[in-house]
Amino acid sequence: MLSSLLPGVRELRTPLASGYLWIINVWITVGGWAPSKDPGHGPVSAIWQMGEFLGKPGLLAALSFIAYLIGTFLEVDPLRMWDHGGRPEWITRGRNLFRYIPLLSRMKVLPVSGQARKDMARFSESSAGPGAGDPGEIMEILTHIMREESQIATRIQAKNVDLYNKYDRLLGESSFRINVAPPLVLLSLILIWSSSTSPYVQVFLTLVSVIYGFLLFRQGVHKAIRSRDVITQALAVGIVESTYLSRRIETANGSSTG
Repeated sequence: MLSSLLPGVRELRTPLASGYLWIINVWITVGGWAPSKDPGHGPVSAIWQMGEFLGKPGLLAALSFIAYLIGTFLEVDPLRMWDHGGRPEWITRGRNLFRYIPLLSRMKVLPVSGQARKDMARFSESSAGPGAGDPGEIMEILTHIMREESQIATRIQAKNVDLYNKYDRLLGESSFRINVAPPLVLLSLILIWSSSTSPYVQVFLTLVSVIYGFLLFRQGVHKAIRSRDVITQALAVGIVESTYLSRRIETANGSSTG
């Protein structure tokens, strides 16, 4: 029973956590303008009276619902991060703006680990011939496979529930870290620069907060890569099949036979 509830809890956790953080950021920034008592007229008064009618439990439920809506609207889907040649879309756009810088021109965040690419190369060579193991061909195969990731994950769920749970857990952890990092860093920066500490301490704490946010986001990306490794391993050992890869293998075998 617990295993059947965990996926639902993971789906709620990310939008709720990120939504609450965004609400806290907004409240700290503009909450001082809110009236401290019922103004007696207007929409603010109506909201005030509704809050008194609902009580604290009702307000907590309403706040949770609003946080969920905000988090769902702003949620970044890890499955949508690798749509441009094996890199997150925002990295591709940033690299295109500064293509003349050598370091950025070589920056890549591939959708799977190096070991998964090697396993997929061996699988492709054994199925579709030696030419299919070329690095360029492997990236093309992986790009097409990742476009049908949701369908492959559904097939894994039907064939191997434990393997799918591992994939879903890694994807949920990735989504949580990626979506919590930006509002958490923003919250820390608001608290740091609204405090009365010295500028040197503020700059130091800002640097620490940004580094922490970057590392948290980086962990999310690595979790997404590990979740996709589950997809490639399931394909390599034959647990499930990819429609694109099956067609490619059929085409290669037909050409060799002809």
